Amino acid sequence: MNINEIVGHAKVDRSNPRWKTQIPKPEKATFTPGQTWHALMKTNKGAIRLRLMPELAPMHVTSFAYLAKLGFYDG
Repeated sequence: MNINEIVGHAKVDRSNPRWKTQIPKPEKATFTPGQTWHALMKTNKGAIRLRLMPELAPMHVTSFAYLAKLGFYDG
């Protein structure tokens, strides 16, 4: 599954104030070989651009993208 499908299947109740402590672990996503992945983190000190490398750490990239798309890092 790709990361959007994994997020779509996640059973997360964001109306629960403790939702961030009850997120199910995602299954490892499939990534297109050669595709470049980046994340942009906006902070009060400016933006940080991260290069994600699923060919080296597929589960770490899956987890980061999964949590980001769920809104875990928002705020």
